Amino acid sequence: METKKLAGTILSVSSRTCVFLLVVVFLYFFGKNAFRFGTAIFNEQAPAAEGEGYNVTITIPEDASNSDVAKILEKNGLVEDNKLFFIQLSLSNYAKAVVPGTYTLNTSMKPSEIMVIISPEPETTTEE
Repeated sequence: METKKLAGTILSVSSRTCVFLLVVVFLYFFGKNAFRFGTAIFNEQAPAAEGEGYNVTITIPEDASNSDVAKILEKNGLVEDNKLFFIQLSLSNYAKAVVPGTYTLNTSMKPSEIMVIISPEPETTTEE
């Protein structure tokens, strides 16, 4: 009887220890990836291509959301991660300023440079 009780206790403690270790490993990897992604959001992401790159012409449709724009840019090799660009765009001053149209962009442009081009500031007119 004592042997069964001791075996049950050992099994219980072992299984709890395994579950605890799995939770710790999961939290470590989740935290590591979350930190890397968070750092990438607020640090300037490197251009998709080093050096001179090449020009790509893209068209942003009239009803395109920021997520659609990010997917178009990734599909054309202008950004490496559409989710990262989407979050950067959403947190920027250009979040609601993307203008539909056709643009010629270069793969050596940083995401912030792309945002400036696809979100042109309206021209200010001065009245005389």
